[in-house]
Amino acid sequence: KIREIHLAGSNLSDELALKLLTSFEHVVDLYASTESNRSFKNVKSLTVDGIVTTKGQPLDSIVQIIDPDGNTCGAGIEGVVRVKNNYLVKGYLNNPEAEKASFRNGWFYPGDRGKWGSDGQLVILGRTDDVINLGGVKINGTEVDAVLQSVDGIADAVCFKSPLPKEPDTLIAFVVIEKDVDPQTCIDRLRKTCLATLSTRQIPAKIIEVTGLPKAQKGGTKRWKCQNLYEQKETQEPV
Repeated sequence: KIREIHLAGSNLSDELALKLLTSFEHVVDLYASTESNRSFKNVKSLTVDGIVTTKGQPLDSIVQIIDPDGNTCGAGIEGVVRVKNNYLVKGYLNNPEAEKASFRNGWFYPGDRGKWGSDGQLVILGRTDDVINLGGVKINGTEVDAVLQSVDGIADAVCFKSPLPKEPDTLIAFVVIEKDVDPQTCIDRLRKTCLATLSTRQIPAKIIEVTGLPKAQKGGTKRWKCQNLYEQKETQEPV
């Protein structure tokens, strides 16, 4: 076998790691970003019984998971990931809003939620903006997305909180409808699915058809960018 292979840019499943471990002794799952370079690594290998195991190994960065009060979290406790090292970039060019959100007190906040595993592995659970606060009720946006995307005729979908002051605590959904599918029939079907599957708070108040969704480097949809697009289209009538 080849000694090891390094991967980054997307979450690595144990199923894929198992396939790779037929050719490599170790599969290194890197936690990395342009802003901080390679920050942490999870090393996957096989036991004598052929079971995939994962052990966390720090690199030259400090990686922490913190709670809402800024306290570091122990193993198994979910929180927000932040990174610090000696060569961290200082900010973003001509984007003060994003810089303020991502860089604070010498730390870089990649926008990920995570926890520490029992073997020191870094487990990424999702994005911080996947948790949507609607009037004090927190919903998981990825759960709503999954229901929207499961409907026949929906090619892609994402939900987000309205950024408009006149629509406080309003959940909006952007949907991409497949070609040759009647939009109104598809959205009627989507609304029925939402009513049957989701809680009242999870059901989008507005469903708007779009031609595409802004994607992040790892493949997920950028909710904050959808908010910006919706704000620009605030005069558009909902479907």
